Amino acid sequence: MNYDLPFEERTVHGYFSPELEAVLTVRPGDTVRFQALNAGWRWTPTEELFERDRKLHDGHALSGPIEVRGALAGQTLVVRIDEVVPGGWGCRPDARGADRRGGSRRLGRHVR
Repeated sequence: MNYDLPFEERTVHGYFSPELEAVLTVRPGDTVRFQALNAGWRWTPTEELFERDRKLHDGHALSGPIEVRGALAGQTLVVRIDEVVPGGWGCRPDARGADRRGGSRRLGRHVR
């Protein structure tokens, strides 16, 4: 079966936790298509797509969580990536490193 994970605030998190409820349940062999923000939580070069609590969501933007029916704690999950389609821009951290305000790297030059 094929699924599209909606690109919404409820499906994007900046941390792993067993407390997060699955936003999608799939079976082994199913296909999930989703969009992902960059490491700086950006969909465009100049702004974040979602408001977030920066202390709670301080990691990379993660899509999900997705429950795999029948998977048990401690098992290895094999994921196959069929296709990656890049957006129309990219960025790199600048040489100064961490941004003192939020602890994340500053965005450097944007590439289109």
